[in-house]
Amino acid sequence: MSKLKPSKVILEITSIVFAVLLALGLDAWQERRKDHQAVQAITEDIITEVRQNLRAAQTIFAANTLTADSLRHKIAAYESGASRDLSSTLLVTDASDIAWRTANTSQVARLLDRDLLFAFERTYKEQALYDALVQNYRAFQVSMDPDMDQLKRVKYRLTYLRRMNARVEELIQAYETLLGEDGVENET
Repeated sequence: MSKLKPSKVILEITSIVFAVLLALGLDAWQERRKDHQAVQAITEDIITEVRQNLRAAQTIFAANTLTADSLRHKIAAYESGASRDLSSTLLVTDASDIAWRTANTSQVARLLDRDLLFAFERTYKEQALYDALVQNYRAFQVSMDPDMDQLKRVKYRLTYLRRMNARVEELIQAYETLLGEDGVENET
């Protein structure tokens, strides 16, 4: 039987160890790459959702500002006896939080940059306050006494409209802060 040379054995062992380490390194690199792609995808989804919510909030704010002005004029005309028209339409819609909920229920949230995660969370908390006000308004509409004086009902609606627009304005600021120069636009 031939003797194994120690240098050959060491070379074989070194080659095997190197191959194993290389394979482990490649596997870790691929995992980091997949994690990075998942973080990028969820971040882009959230930013897209925030942009859409911002446009919707701006539309709601503009429409409801016009409605509030119109209602104030209609109330004044009604009280002076010049008109009996108190009709109005409020624009009320829910903001989307699907991408945020998806991020929170997946493993991707643990991979997000902590500051970015907190920025998203602050914005969606503002949105939750708006959504609660919308639900409150809807409950108010349902529970309103149908025998209530029309003028009183419209004044209640105007009060809600002012509160709603104040909340929408804060929500717009939160969206703009998130998307602004110091926000996530520079993160992606």
